[in-house]
Amino acid sequence: AIFTRDAHEKYVLKGGLKFHLYISEPPCGDASIYEYKNGSNGDERTSRKRPKISFTGAKLISLEDEGEFQEVGKLRLKSGRSDISASSRTSSMSCSDKLARWASLGLQGSILMKWLAEPIYLSSIVVSAHPKIDRLSLEKSLERAISQRLVNLTKIVPKIHLADVQYERSKSTMEGVDEKRKCPPCGYSINWYCSLGGKQAEPEVTLGALGRKQGAKDLPNRESRLSRLKLFEAYKKIEGCSESENYDDLKSAAVISGDWAAKRDRFFESDGFKGWKR
Repeated sequence: AIFTRDAHEKYVLKGGLKFHLYISEPPCGDASIYEYKNGSNGDERTSRKRPKISFTGAKLISLEDEGEFQEVGKLRLKSGRSDISASSRTSSMSCSDKLARWASLGLQGSILMKWLAEPIYLSSIVVSAHPKIDRLSLEKSLERAISQRLVNLTKIVPKIHLADVQYERSKSTMEGVDEKRKCPPCGYSINWYCSLGGKQAEPEVTLGALGRKQGAKDLPNRESRLSRLKLFEAYKKIEGCSESENYDDLKSAAVISGDWAAKRDRFFESDGFKGWKR
């Protein structure tokens, strides 16, 4: 086990253990607005050239059309097709926004916080940088999207590193950042885990756009084990909750006071994170 219990029967991470996150592509949202090397978005009829800018597909939370220029430091929803009606769009926040939340409040969320003596923070975030991306620009984008937004909210933020190692099947590697060659990302996701006894669970394949298990047709069986519903069912089983108790009520009641709850409230009420879809 990676946890032990303290004098108050709360779980704490064992000494010397840290959490690190590796991402094979720049996270969607604010951190994906960066410059490429030696690119040009300028008018070929003039000698003036502007750096080629990466456009994030993540939409402003207001769903406003940004046009040619992108606003930075803004809350965004995950990428999606522009022709989808507002009522059908995802309400999931962009990866950049979620990383900022994890950096400030920890990975565990409100419900699991009731079992922990302290939040579980990321020690570092490592992002693969494609050779054609301007490294300095990407570093600044990651700092802007995560660290700089938390200046007045938390004292400790994860260290951000860029890696030269490329995931050979990533979208940018396959395309070579070539606008003429479009390589759609795979529509499937795979998850697996090892239990404390060392036994590895069977890999689960899900449809990336829906988060549902591949091949499952009936409602009770199509939710992924990583879905909020399945994790909530596991929580209720451990806590001995009744079937009638819902997620929002238990989440609100899980942490109603203390330093972490106050920090959580400051985060969602701050200027940079007001309007967060919760």
